[in-house]
Amino acid sequence: IQRTKTIWDNLNPEWSDQILLDYHFELVQDLRFEVYDRDSKSEDLATQDFIGYMETTLSRIMGSRGASYSSKLTGRNGKNDRYGEMIIRAEEVRSCQDIIHLQFAAEKLDRKNFFGLGRSD
Repeated sequence: IQRTKTIWDNLNPEWSDQILLDYHFELVQDLRFEVYDRDSKSEDLATQDFIGYMETTLSRIMGSRGASYSSKLTGRNGKNDRYGEMIIRAEEVRSCQDIIHLQFAAEKLDRKNFFGLGRSD
């Protein structure tokens, strides 16, 4: 979807790039984050050193405590024991604009006293 800026010569980079996504609560939205060690000015990722990747879903990120999700990076070999960890923080930037009108009705309810016990009459 998007490429972040390069952070040069840093083993613990922190990106401040924002990626805007539409979040659909009812859909599974798979995400994959890839990390490369960029040693040259070339934009071609095939010429850079692949460090690892993280796969998750947007709902997992949004449902995490504080909308902050972390996971170890997985290398090309499928292992994730030495490739580092990625932390993703999300923020909802726009609330739902939908308005719901509810109407309730009931008939022949049992009368209860103030404490919800027995009949009040």
